[in-house]
Amino acid sequence: MSTVKGLKGMKIVVSKLPNNYTIEIIKRTETMISGIWGDNFYERDYRIKGGDVVIDIGANQGIFTLFAVHRGARVYAVEPDIQNYKILERNIIHNNVTGHVTSFCCAITRKDGTAALFTPDSEYFCPSTFASTEFSHLQSISKYNNMAIKMSLVKALSLESLLSNVTEDTISILKINAEGAEMDILLGAHAHELHRVKRIVMETHAVYPEKELYRLVGELGFETISYEKRHGMYNTGYLYAEHSSHRRRQPRKKPVAILEIPSEIIFGNRVMANAGNSFSARSPVPETLCYKLKIDDSEGEVTCDPRNTIQFSEKGPHRIVLEVFDGQPQNKEDDVFSPDNEDYDCAEKIVWVFAPDYGPSLSAFFLIDRYKYYEFTVSHRKDFIIPAYKRSHEWEKTCISLEIKCEPHEGDVTSAGIYFVLNGMERRIKKTYEVFSFPCFPAESDFCFSFRSDFDFRLGLLWCTKQCPDS
Repeated sequence: MSTVKGLKGMKIVVSKLPNNYTIEIIKRTETMISGIWGDNFYERDYRIKGGDVVIDIGANQGIFTLFAVHRGARVYAVEPDIQNYKILERNIIHNNVTGHVTSFCCAITRKDGTAALFTPDSEYFCPSTFASTEFSHLQSISKYNNMAIKMSLVKALSLESLLSNVTEDTISILKINAEGAEMDILLGAHAHELHRVKRIVMETHAVYPEKELYRLVGELGFETISYEKRHGMYNTGYLYAEHSSHRRRQPRKKPVAILEIPSEIIFGNRVMANAGNSFSARSPVPETLCYKLKIDDSEGEVTCDPRNTIQFSEKGPHRIVLEVFDGQPQNKEDDVFSPDNEDYDCAEKIVWVFAPDYGPSLSAFFLIDRYKYYEFTVSHRKDFIIPAYKRSHEWEKTCISLEIKCEPHEGDVTSAGIYFVLNGMERRIKKTYEVFSFPCFPAESDFCFSFRSDFDFRLGLLWCTKQCPDS
């Protein structure tokens, strides 16, 4: 892997894909490679094969386009951001696949013309990752960083116009990842225009009611086969649907549990846990659902009310689990809230409860660099901060991992009375070397902590972020 001069000052990484394609990609967007080529994100329900025709809406820098070509497909790649598009074109040319790809530098919207394209103006958010025609999507991520939003005008085509450029009779996959513009794209289509499309695979976003998108897919002649919510900070989802005339698998019957709750609150305050956007996969009537909310592994109560007010009795992280059943239990003894039940779904989130005085002190030392080993001599107390903007903004659940090494100037660590202080709670250091993990710490919050002791000691610190283990 090497780095070359990028567009408008961006750093471009030259890398190899698993099939030895050489690609250029904007630095800090490399995770797209592992998601598409490693996790097969867009191929979970259907394996692309030779002769397939694939439409790639939101082609970005061409990672999925090249993946589909590698499988033997003919690809129509659409990307509205000019910097992404230039890299996409270079990747197509450098890998000698121009005969397999037709590219369009435009946005797909409800109608032909021009569209406003919004991108983050921030050194911490790569603009290429979040380019969208939906301003609300950029607003939703701006809370994780105090960023400005840039706007540019780009060419726009309706989905109908795009499909008129596809000469083949059958389209195997319509892939859509438009950073919140998915509803707008599909609202510009009609069922009779999509009869050639066998499958839709898309990433969904929380800037529109997902149940409306789910219904819209059905109105366009498709049946949703699978739908999953991802639990990362951007609250995305994955939807796979087959056209009714090409369906090979049974449509999804399980409801979709969606839990809306702030990731952080101040101790003593009440918070609303809202399950109101959960929906049935079979019935348009929301009253068919019943709910159970479990807090820190409590039993929870069955209710038809999707809203619950919570007041936590302890600071720190709390695990909230929403369980949804599509229907009404026949009697109280029925165990309908079970993963084995085809009418059941659940969603989980971690809520951090902060002390009223939680926050950085004026003398706090900023731990800017991940994986850097810092060394200090501490006299009585020292405050630290890992700023939110320096932590990885990853899609999946992550925890902060803090590696600590304490060496008293005199005696041993067990008798030195060294304490780690976080959010008004103290933890005594019992070993010279320890590793502390803090699950799902809010991405928009600075991580503020201290060390204190009545004696001087040497302190070593290293921090990183890791994926949270499955519950």
